[in-house]
Amino acid sequence: MKRLAAKLLAAVALPVFSTALASDGAEAHISTPPHRQYGVWTSARLGGGGYLQRASWCAADTRRVYLATDVGGVYRSDNGGHTWTMLNGALPPGEASCQVRGVLAHPKLPDTVLIAIGSQWSKDLGVFRSDDAGASFRRVLVAHFEGNDATRAMGDILVGSPGAPETVYACPVGLGPQRSNDFGLTWRDLGLHDVYPRDFVADRANPRRFWLVAAPHRALRGGGREFDAGLWRSDDAGESWQCLDTAVIPREMVQDPFDAELLHGLFTEPPQLRRSRDGGRSWEPYANPDILPPPRGSRDDGTYGAIAAGPDFVVVGGNGGSFYRLDAGSDEWRRLPRPDIRQSDWYAAETQPIESHFGAALGFVGVEPGHSAHWLFTDWYACYLSSDAGASWDLAIDGIEMAVLHCVAQDPSNPRRVHAGMADIGYFRSDDGGASYGHWGRLRGISNNIKSLSVCAAHPSRVYATGPSTWKWMANQTFRSDDGGDSWRRPAQRGLPSLTEQGGARCNTIVVHPDHPDEVYIAMSGAVAPGAGGVWRSVNGGDDWEWFSQGMAEGVALFRESIWTTGAELAVSPDGTLVAMSHDTGRAFRRATDAEIWEEVRLPGRSWAVVADPLRTGRFYAARREAGLWRSEDGGVTWVCIVDGPAFAVAADSAMEGRIAWYDGVDAHVSADAGATARPVGLGLPFRDRRNVIGFAGNRVIVGTGGSGLFSAPVPVP
Repeated sequence: MKRLAAKLLAAVALPVFSTALASDGAEAHISTPPHRQYGVWTSARLGGGGYLQRASWCAADTRRVYLATDVGGVYRSDNGGHTWTMLNGALPPGEASCQVRGVLAHPKLPDTVLIAIGSQWSKDLGVFRSDDAGASFRRVLVAHFEGNDATRAMGDILVGSPGAPETVYACPVGLGPQRSNDFGLTWRDLGLHDVYPRDFVADRANPRRFWLVAAPHRALRGGGREFDAGLWRSDDAGESWQCLDTAVIPREMVQDPFDAELLHGLFTEPPQLRRSRDGGRSWEPYANPDILPPPRGSRDDGTYGAIAAGPDFVVVGGNGGSFYRLDAGSDEWRRLPRPDIRQSDWYAAETQPIESHFGAALGFVGVEPGHSAHWLFTDWYACYLSSDAGASWDLAIDGIEMAVLHCVAQDPSNPRRVHAGMADIGYFRSDDGGASYGHWGRLRGISNNIKSLSVCAAHPSRVYATGPSTWKWMANQTFRSDDGGDSWRRPAQRGLPSLTEQGGARCNTIVVHPDHPDEVYIAMSGAVAPGAGGVWRSVNGGDDWEWFSQGMAEGVALFRESIWTTGAELAVSPDGTLVAMSHDTGRAFRRATDAEIWEEVRLPGRSWAVVADPLRTGRFYAARREAGLWRSEDGGVTWVCIVDGPAFAVAADSAMEGRIAWYDGVDAHVSADAGATARPVGLGLPFRDRRNVIGFAGNRVIVGTGGSGLFSAPVPVP
């Protein structure tokens, strides 16, 4: 079958769905503010998650601010940071496009911005320029950047010249510093190749002098290459470079606003805050080092996360949420009083003490050009604004959604209820068709990383989940709710192989029998063997388990270990028939409800997700990556390709038989007849990557993204 997205879209008209569902979906989203609307797609308000990095103002119009993030792409604010709009939809599809290492606004043209994007897996993206405020981008430099590496919060690698508005510098990995005299349209190599840049400073008093901080080789060993650490300086516009030190080097630094020969730097080793009076050749403590506490932990005061220079001062942010100020001409730092922190109804302020989040992992602190009392800092989950030089801070993440979604699951008894699991911020639920989500966090018994969710069709108050036993990024614990997700408990897990954090097995998929709430299955990592890897079954709600992989490929590691890949590897039909598809190997198996062993099924391609139709016994769907979308009507015995093109996520609606949605890595599609005909949901989705997951909520399609939160759109109708 030819790809439906190309063959049938113009000709096919889906039937009009029930008035109740259509009305519910429309009313739920009627009050969406413009900055959360992207074509037909609406961004849900979760409240961040992930790690925000660097901000850049347009000096001529400081209402325009651009913000870079590690996995959520780039954002724009038109009102000084109070609300934000995602710009990722104009960039090439793929996860790497949303990993932003640098951002630089043109100082005179608010609509012109440069961003540096890429990852260790995509080494040929580079610097992109927009002249229409992010509505479109064009690549102006092919280069390797890593927006989500260990040094992502350290320093600037996309920098403007202090005295020449059109002159900018970019510092890619391996290629070394590059200069452009036309704001990125053309570039000139400045030498110093084979380094991993961490911070770049252009001397405001001497246009021929630059400093470059190179990350140590232990911070990156990408592609088999090792990069030496060092602080480098050029005094002849890049014609030559001198290594000042390979051991005592800052993580980032700034030039003093009065004395151009004085540098202020943050260091990993104590004392973590030092100064240089000789252009970076040597570093010394300040006159009153006692006010700067020694480090205790990576998220405590004394570990300094960001530094910036104002017009007549330098400010440093500590990871404990404390700020320190050094006025120009002074030798002594002063600690600012504990600020007034206003976080409104952010979920983190509701579920945990504010202090556990505020300043926990500073990525950047900046002073708005022309407004010395206006500061901004980025953090573990958030962005904060101050209009009084740090005396008070307001959370400013309206429109910023940095959540990495692992799964979404529809409630069969209430199609407008959606359960969502994600990295870092855990379990959320919507009861209004995806219009809003409430946070059910660790205080209610579930972890902060939720990898898989499954709802029992016959008893929807029974919900299962997998995630970490602590806070780490692994799935080694099952969770059970008996009240639809309001509260959770941890089953005893007796009989399972070791699930310890170090070296233990992982369970990234969990599914519950549609008719029996106590019968639940998990896919265990590791080589398939009795007592080890494979499918496991519990018939008492997860307290006791038995190995259930007889007939599978023993000795082969079928089910994934990493938490960072999406899509279920197990599905169960209403009659109890099971289908298992290995993400890593592509191998597929089925087990009839009365069978004693699994049998292997041959399918092309490699699996990304498999689901059972909750309203049609024996019907399964499999997203097989580039090999297409497949359907079985006989319990997984035979399969037919229904979409001849990429398929990375698939969902079957629990409210309407035959209605399915799938995601091809770029766009979402819906069919009302089990894939015989189809229509696209519509353009505008900002985060376009194969890691996205898909589902239904009433008469809306839900897409959970790999870095920009949750989106919903009306199911397409004629």
